[in-house]
Amino acid sequence: MENSVTMQLDLDELKLAAKSVKQKEAWRAKYGVLLAWSNLEASDQILIRKALIDPHLCILLDALGAFGLDALEQEWKNIKDTPEAQSVAWYTNDFILDAFRKGVARAS
Repeated sequence: MENSVTMQLDLDELKLAAKSVKQKEAWRAKYGVLLAWSNLEASDQILIRKALIDPHLCILLDALGAFGLDALEQEWKNIKDTPEAQSVAWYTNDFILDAFRKGVARAS
C-alpha cells in the first residue's frame, strides 16, 4: 500500500514538473521574440529581466504563472540597481511585484 502511495506522489510530482516545463516553453514561445528579437537564444533569466525592465502586466502575469514569484523576485534583485530598472522601479516593484506578492500571500 505504501509503495502505491509513494508511486502516486512521484507521478504527481512528475506531472507538475512537466506542466511547469510546458508553461515555461509556452511563455518563451509567446514572448521570446518580443523581449529579445535580436537574441533568440537568450536565457529565461534574460527574458524575465527584460520583461521587468519594460513592464507589461500581461507579460509579467504570464511569467508569474510560468516561473513563480521567486524567479521574478530573484531577477528583480539582480537588476534593481541598474539605471534602466531604477527608471521603472515605481511601477515594476512598487506596483506590479507588490500586487503579485499580495496575491500569492492571499492564495497560500
